[in-house]
Amino acid sequence: MIKYLKLIRNNLFFLLSKLFAIINHFIPLKSANKFGAILAAIVYLFIKKKYVSTAISNLKLIYPEKSNSEIRKLTFKVFLNQGKNLFEVLQFYKLNKENIKNYVKIVGKEYLDSALKKNKGVLYIASHFGNWELMGVALSLYGYKLNVVARKVNFDKLDNMILDIRTSKGLKIFQRNEKDTVRKILTALHKNEIVALLIDQNIKSIPGIYVNFFNHKAYSPIGLALLALKTSAPVIAGYIVREKDATHTLTILPEIEIIRTGNHQEDVKLNTQHFNDIIESYIRKYPEQWVWIHERWS
Repeated sequence: MIKYLKLIRNNLFFLLSKLFAIINHFIPLKSANKFGAILAAIVYLFIKKKYVSTAISNLKLIYPEKSNSEIRKLTFKVFLNQGKNLFEVLQFYKLNKENIKNYVKIVGKEYLDSALKKNKGVLYIASHFGNWELMGVALSLYGYKLNVVARKVNFDKLDNMILDIRTSKGLKIFQRNEKDTVRKILTALHKNEIVALLIDQNIKSIPGIYVNFFNHKAYSPIGLALLALKTSAPVIAGYIVREKDATHTLTILPEIEIIRTGNHQEDVKLNTQHFNDIIESYIRKYPEQWVWIHERWS
């Protein structure tokens, strides 16, 4: 019975996504986030109470000094950002190499270019921040060979739809936990391409360790640290921020110096912690643009 209900829910979500995609054909690109905000407000007020509760709990944990009203206002902004993300993603087909600069400005591009000149590929620290899907598409449209390690959605119709959107502008997706994922990553690095890994979620199904994240213990994947230590590929972090005028700023940070003490286990721990510190630093600047709806500290 539970399996049957889950199938109905997945099909309903897929049909709604298709409906939103059709609606997006008639919405100007810069207006998409307004409609996304309306959808997010509806979800926040009437539908996904579980995610609202999770976000509130997380924010109270990290910001105990904030009042209940401040926490709720911030939670609402988090939902608005996710709604805007959805409608923008469904507009990716309108983006191209000519107009991308009107919507996404890159700051720090020289750091990525410098890292690629080493001809070892680049390991890119990404997170579920801002419109992270747009960050990947923007880098691809700016001319970078980008590969993203992502999980497969457990519903084929929806997974295929998302995959088509993600890859429509040239970036490649490596499905996490497939037998040949590591080989694909190493091949991409050997070809001097960029491999992006999102390391800001609590995914117990893959190797990880507990790190200090906002002064609380959180489980974090160690794959990026392992790859950095094994391949010596430069490590770069980047994040994308939603601006008030419906544009985005993609900021690329200077190359990260990898810690090597001679103790492999300690090196994995120290580097994974450092990577999470970097992610935390920009979440603190723009807390409304991170996915607090995820059970990060469970």
